[in-house]
Amino acid sequence: MSHRVSTPRFPVALHLDPGLLPETPEPVEHRLALLPERSRRALLAGLAASAPVHLYVAVEPELAFERDLEALLDTLLAHSPGVDLLAAPSHADPSEPLILELPAGKGAALREALDASLRALSRRLSRLTQSEGLRAIERSLNLSLDTRSREAISSLEAQARDLGFGVRTINGVLRTFPILHGKPLSAEQLSALDEATRKELNQAEERLSEAVDAVAAQLNTLADETNRARDEAIQKAAEALLQEELTLLRNTFAETPAALEFLDVLGEELRSGWRDLLDPGHPLYLQDAPTRHRFGLHPLLLTSPDAPPPTELLLAPTPRELFGYIAARSVRGTLQADFTSIRPGALIRCARGVLVLRALDLLRQPELWTRLRRVLLTGKVEIEPPEGCNLQPRPIPVAPRIILLGTEEIHAEMSHGDPDFVALFPIKVEIEPIVDRSEASLHALDAYLTHLARRQGWLPLDRTARARLLDLSTRLAEDRQKISLALLPLEETANLASDAARRAERPLLSAADIDEAWNGRRQQRAGAALRALRQVTEGLVLIETHGRRVGVVNGLAVFSSADLSFGHPMRITAVVSPGTEGVVDVERESHLGGDIHTKGVAILRGLLSLLFGQERPLSLRAQITFEQSYGEIDGDSASSAEFFAILSALADVPFDQGLAVTGAISQLGEVQAIGGVCEKIEGFFDLCAARGLSGEQGVLIPAANLRHLVLRDDIARAIDEGKFHIYPISNVREGIEILSGIPAGERDAGGKFPAFSVFGRVERRLIELAERLRSSDPHSHNPLGADPDAGDSGEAPLRIRGM
Repeated sequence: MSHRVSTPRFPVALHLDPGLLPETPEPVEHRLALLPERSRRALLAGLAASAPVHLYVAVEPELAFERDLEALLDTLLAHSPGVDLLAAPSHADPSEPLILELPAGKGAALREALDASLRALSRRLSRLTQSEGLRAIERSLNLSLDTRSREAISSLEAQARDLGFGVRTINGVLRTFPILHGKPLSAEQLSALDEATRKELNQAEERLSEAVDAVAAQLNTLADETNRARDEAIQKAAEALLQEELTLLRNTFAETPAALEFLDVLGEELRSGWRDLLDPGHPLYLQDAPTRHRFGLHPLLLTSPDAPPPTELLLAPTPRELFGYIAARSVRGTLQADFTSIRPGALIRCARGVLVLRALDLLRQPELWTRLRRVLLTGKVEIEPPEGCNLQPRPIPVAPRIILLGTEEIHAEMSHGDPDFVALFPIKVEIEPIVDRSEASLHALDAYLTHLARRQGWLPLDRTARARLLDLSTRLAEDRQKISLALLPLEETANLASDAARRAERPLLSAADIDEAWNGRRQQRAGAALRALRQVTEGLVLIETHGRRVGVVNGLAVFSSADLSFGHPMRITAVVSPGTEGVVDVERESHLGGDIHTKGVAILRGLLSLLFGQERPLSLRAQITFEQSYGEIDGDSASSAEFFAILSALADVPFDQGLAVTGAISQLGEVQAIGGVCEKIEGFFDLCAARGLSGEQGVLIPAANLRHLVLRDDIARAIDEGKFHIYPISNVREGIEILSGIPAGERDAGGKFPAFSVFGRVERRLIELAERLRSSDPHSHNPLGADPDAGDSGEAPLRIRGM
């Protein structure tokens, strides 16, 4: 008597009616409309807050949500006030440059205006000595100096004549010479004089030298006074020019207090250092000027008042990229730098904007998080100079909005590792990778895919192509009622389709183009799947798809490579014998079983105890294994197949090898939903198709997984034609009857299973194993818990109700 049921009629593939889509959707640059309301509200609240609020966006990397944030920020921050940051020399302490913080646009304007003023001052100061006013002062000073010098020299000459000497100036030095009879004496004439006359002249010269020294000092004093007067006149004239230019600047920036404060400081320095504005070689230029970078401004951040604050996405940042650095230069073996050597990092460039970082980068570089944490707590960025550098900039004020992108696990780890983390990132936005498939969400995703088509240069998509991409997003979600927001596979597919269509000179993409590209993309990555299939078809891996076997069930697993997941059948076998070990998991014994798989086996033991161990202990050894499996097995989706293999071995009932099984079981015998159901079905179908479909093959899946069926069109056709079958089951009884073709069995009023049922056969076998175990050890306890006087009939009454 066969209990094989026919495949119920339910949808296994998915095809959206293209007519439900608009002819030309308006492109949308982000997926905000696709987010659940709570996620959308949290994200908008964080981005629209007037004060900078830091956000943690919990999102899986494959969603590539950075693009959406960039589009959102350009819109939401369009009217947010920006800021300009500039560095200026500090004349009080050149090693600590000044930092100017100005409203957006004012920094560039001040820098441009200051540069123009300094250039104008340089030109005007260069021509300063040519001004009529200074030339008149110069003439007056020279005339006064000349007059007073002549008077001093004339007085000296008169005194010298009285002593028989004359005075002349040679190279600016006063020289005396003897005179006799009104004529100067040469050295030869002087030597011819008698001793008395020479002595008299020498004594007179000694008296005259004091007067010469006094006049020389007087002349130096007159020259110094003249120079000072000249310098004072030049300084006053220069200050008048400076005041004129600075007044213009102050009037221009009268409503910018920070600019006025800087101009006050600059004015004081210009009064003492204006000669640095002159070219070297100019008469007024000081040759020992310490630097040419004494004035001016060095931009760190310049923003336009009409543009939104800067937004940056920084992936795998270094400390230099995030915080900035000093571009010092080596001069005679030492590192030298000035205020123009400061190079801003992303935190400074986004001082009033938004900086998007990946949490994983901070987790991998703890020193980055330590410094970033200090910035968020203090509101200032400290740029660390290289060792031995003479520059130590003051902390730079910043107030960026930080958005961290990371997974839920990283958020938990960072929250646990730093008690300030949650306080620093008070808004957490959870972005689910899949959302409900509704008319609104389909239209929103369609609009976003239309935007991607334009952005990435795909050929135009007709409505059938757009509908097919939406179906594939449901395939990626593995749920007929959902769509996936992880669109990279769709983007790759559309790119491949566009390239192929261009080569074929087709102007539009259709559903056929999308399907061909999707299948081609999968084939490009299917090397591991094809090798696994070939090993089975060539007999290297033993998996049967026809006939019946005792203790053998085809389970289904999902294998994942770097860029592809595929389903593959695996033969699960069970061997039973007398013993007390219970269910022995070979995978665990060989350290190839993961924790979840071990849990599934433990649940299996519980179900066996519920069904057959309520009135007597289970005395058996049931060893289960995945045949020809050499890697780790994890997950509980094979627990139903393992249970069926044990029942087949215990009941000595062969199970259909043309069927494969997937599903997790509960301790109450329920078959529960599992993941990867489409890949598992397709993996077994490909094997059966490679060997030839018999019309009897199929897969048992949990009934709860029906909503997850988005199978390939070729499998859907095979099911419609009766060549392949899907059997949804809710409990293990249904699965037993499909696999064995006979009833599982229900206990009657007396607590007994029907003798011909699978459960009845299992119970008799369990009693038989217990008797063999007892007979092999006459001193052992009664493992069955039966009445010793009841003999060995094994018919002790059972009082189990339900399953």
